[in-house]
Amino acid sequence: CRYLCPVSGVFGLLAKLAPLHFRVDPPLWQLSQLSGTKPRAVNCAPLVPIRTMRGASDCHMCGRCAGFRGAIRLARRSPNHEIVHVAGTVAKPWETILIVVGLMGLAVGAFQWSVSPWFVQAKLWAAERLIENGVTWPLETAAPWWILTNYPGDVMTLLDGALLIAYVLAAAFACGASTLSLLALAARSLGPWRTLRLHHLAQSLIPLAGAGVFLGLSSLTVSQLRSDGISLPFIDLLRAAMLTMATCWSGILCWQVTGIYSREPARRVLALSLVGLAMAPAVAGWVLLFWIW
Repeated sequence: CRYLCPVSGVFGLLAKLAPLHFRVDPPLWQLSQLSGTKPRAVNCAPLVPIRTMRGASDCHMCGRCAGFRGAIRLARRSPNHEIVHVAGTVAKPWETILIVVGLMGLAVGAFQWSVSPWFVQAKLWAAERLIENGVTWPLETAAPWWILTNYPGDVMTLLDGALLIAYVLAAAFACGASTLSLLALAARSLGPWRTLRLHHLAQSLIPLAGAGVFLGLSSLTVSQLRSDGISLPFIDLLRAAMLTMATCWSGILCWQVTGIYSREPARRVLALSLVGLAMAPAVAGWVLLFWIW
């Protein structure tokens, strides 16, 4: 699945929270080299540089390298370890965009639009303007089922499709821009500007970003179960608990990350507060979806 899945990048982000990984012991590796041992080559599918591997993000956990040179073994670790101590060594702008714009913006809009009163109001306003100008084909034309929903009794017109895309993109821009701006302020509050620090702080949002997507996907399952007559009275409590725990986890990660860049409590508290505000748009989006709308 990691080879061809279009969202394999998301799995790579979530793997950073894994409590297990293949740990490389450099001294044992060097000892094996000095002994002249020539082990068989490892067929690593994602072509990870095994000798310098420190995290689980790029690793597919296939286990082919286990025991190589007597220096690689499956080991336990703190789920916070990779984000705090490894993720900040190399700036990865693409991962920051995926976290901030994709998981905390685009995903919110994609799950939210079907119950959003804002979407309905925008659709009514656009339809009225089109009718006033004598343009009705966007209201009457439907796309094939493999582009937009097109079933008896459930048809999405071109207007619906255009507004859906606009709504999702607007949510991604609004959430992404506000979150990224606050992360930049948090990075600056820890000292002179460093882009690497911004990307490292963004990594602390992975628990919240992942939990949000999980909640959004599970809502489809819950809706299907309800349509089949299966009620889950405890689902709201579970959602609230997961969202709260994920937010707190991200806060803990942020606090630990700030400790790498500053020892001044005032700077760290300010940065944590700004990152907390950066989490607010995504949290608000899920609160609107599950408890207000």
